[in-house]
Amino acid sequence: LTATSGTFTSGLVGTTGTFSGAVSGTNGTFSGNVSGTLTTAAQPNITSTGTLTSATVSGDLTVDSGTLKVDSSNNRVGIGTTSPAAQLHIDEGSSNSYGTIRLEGNNRGGDIEMYQGTVPVSTIRTDQSGNMYFKTSGAYGSSSLTNKLEIPTAGGLKVRNAAATGPIVDIG
Repeated sequence: LTATSGTFTSGLVGTTGTFSGAVSGTNGTFSGNVSGTLTTAAQPNITSTGTLTSATVSGDLTVDSGTLKVDSSNNRVGIGTTSPAAQLHIDEGSSNSYGTIRLEGNNRGGDIEMYQGTVPVSTIRTDQSGNMYFKTSGAYGSSSLTNKLEIPTAGGLKVRNAAATGPIVDIG
């Protein structure tokens, strides 16, 4: 079937062909391959059996009734909640377990970095041995972070002075 315009009301069946132009209607099923760009009004049920290379969503996005929620009006993302209360809100739900964020490095630990604009102000770091370090800059505008608190894997606690020249308290 090759057509450029017209109205089809029933019985459009074929195995190959080309169609260009507008397709409109209130019901029916299309099956087969579509190549090029498919433009359609909002659809509640779209299934892609190939690779979806990009998508733009205007407005909120909800995946699986609360697994993931993007609140476009408040610029918030929720995991496990449909009402995120912060920029990133992770809700463990009702299984009475801990909410978890997993940071996985390649032969390293993980970092949580905090910035004021583009200036780093503090970092929480774990290394590949499991030691934890809490670093701060000590002053606004300084991008040099130094260890102020260490929790070694072997146990103990080290608290450093502002210059980080040595431990003020070394328990362990």
